[in-house]
Amino acid sequence: MVNIIKKILLVVLSLVFVFAALEGGIRLTKHRSVDIYQEDKDQYISRKYQSNLDIMHLAEGGNTVHTVTNSLGFIGEDFQEMKEEGVIRVVNLGDSMTAGIDVDYNKTYSALLGNTLTDTLETGVESFNFGIAGQSTGHVFKTYKHYARNFNPDVVIYWAFLGNDFEETLTYEE
Repeated sequence: MVNIIKKILLVVLSLVFVFAALEGGIRLTKHRSVDIYQEDKDQYISRKYQSNLDIMHLAEGGNTVHTVTNSLGFIGEDFQEMKEEGVIRVVNLGDSMTAGIDVDYNKTYSALLGNTLTDTLETGVESFNFGIAGQSTGHVFKTYKHYARNFNPDVVIYWAFLGNDFEETLTYEE
């Protein structure tokens, strides 16, 4: 009987050691399980991303992604308010597909669009990402009205995902 208790105690201690080692490994790799959303303190839209994040986290597919948010609570580096002469400014609005929360922030199609247009047009193009997961058309309009238009865009793109955007628009409440 004493032998069985010793074996059980050894197994329990081994499990505790293994889980402690796994926890330490996760903390050392800086993967964070963090709620990246916050209520819009200005109450223009229902929610935004937490401001000034620079984190590595696990995406739905299990990949590690780098997410950066700006001081306004949108994906990407801070947007410059003053537009340089000759620069074309593009504002991207939409839901999770536009936000691109499951890819590195600099690989969202908003970011890639700016880089591609800059190379193709041989002029500066700034592409700002105002996408937020779960936004309906009503939210997108408020995001434009209260945030995006303040940056004097030359082009405004509303990226719609036909898989769920119509339903979210129908269920949008003021």
